[in-house]
Amino acid sequence: MINPSQNYEKATAKGIMTGCITEALKKIRSSDIQRKLGFDHEVYDESSKDWIDAESDINNSIVEKKLITDRQKW
Repeated sequence: MINPSQNYEKATAKGIMTGCITEALKKIRSSDIQRKLGFDHEVYDESSKDWIDAESDINNSIVEKKLITDRQKW
């Protein structure tokens, strides 16, 4: 996948699909992240295959580049 050239902040949703995605998005929207409202996207791969114990990254377009040293678990 080719991502548009912009700054992203990664969050990770973990739990039962699709509820874990919904909860992570609610937290993202209510956070103080300076979102650009550009191209946000979720990543579904082998770690999201088991819908009872899924993990999926959510890449949010942001205004400023922030360094993330560890994944945020939501």
